[in-house]
Amino acid sequence: MSYLLTQQLSPPNTRSPGLPRAAVHEFETSGLGLAPYRCLGVEAGEGECAHCGKKLKWLFAIESANRVLSIVGSTCVEKSHLYLYLLDGYATALNAKKELMKASKKASLAKTRTAKNAQLAASSAHIGEAGQTVSLRVRFYAFIPTAYSTLCKGETEDGCVVSWFAGGKGDTFDYSTLSLLKAHNDFVELYGTVAKHSEFDGIKETNLKGVALPREFWPNS
Repeated sequence: MSYLLTQQLSPPNTRSPGLPRAAVHEFETSGLGLAPYRCLGVEAGEGECAHCGKKLKWLFAIESANRVLSIVGSTCVEKSHLYLYLLDGYATALNAKKELMKASKKASLAKTRTAKNAQLAASSAHIGEAGQTVSLRVRFYAFIPTAYSTLCKGETEDGCVVSWFAGGKGDTFDYSTLSLLKAHNDFVELYGTVAKHSEFDGIKETNLKGVALPREFWPNS
């Protein structure tokens, strides 16, 4: 059972006179106590909505006027809010859910990034020598805006990391190219000059300059 249901109950309430309401709130017909209701909080987990019976990933704990505690889903708790009976604490719980979702997404991205970095650290090697012109097949996976250019990062078919400051000094870069590269999501054959070699977080990286892309990526030329 959710820890939210173990929270201390408030004193019994009575229905507020004159509060706009239907004859019977639909939660009352589901045995969730008497309106109005208040929201105690929200947490991620698995459960079942006490009102509609649907499986839940987000558990909202509500308390009725006669101190009945129940777990419902976000859709049903919003219904209670819209019915105007309610839900002191609904906005706080909703914000808490958003923050929990952000934290979960951030943790998931960090886990994915860590796994990807470990893979690249094992596979990446420096390509060529400074000043050497190279021909590569690269799939770009990151586009990072900087003050005067966009840092494009990609990997070759054998897992070597390359980077390119698109739009940098001396670069005849068309910014429509950036949109096409982002949408392409596949390997692109390119030519470029090795500017330098670097290493970050154990990943060897080859920095390119003067990159030339296939004609299809230069629509305005």
